[in-house]
Amino acid sequence: MHPRPLAIAVGDPAGVGPQVSVAVAARLASEEAMVLFGDAEALVPALRARGIPVVRFAPGDALELSHGQVGVAHVRRTDPATVAAHRPTVEGGG
Repeated sequence: MHPRPLAIAVGDPAGVGPQVSVAVAARLASEEAMVLFGDAEALVPALRARGIPVVRFAPGDALELSHGQVGVAHVRRTDPATVAAHRPTVEGGG
């Protein structure tokens, strides 16, 4: 039986949550199975830039992660202009 992955909701896409989540994944990917829930269009390139293998999947799909991989569940696409504004957003619950 595989251990259940650590699940991380990255939070408001215009806040620090996505960057913090990617940094945590970079530090712990070799030790912990984990899944990030957020804007995959932003998360996947950030993870790959740090050399982390990524498995994209839809919430509710079965997921098998190999050692060192991070799962990314696409929840919602956020307009890059909204993210660049660095203000609380409706998308992020603010």
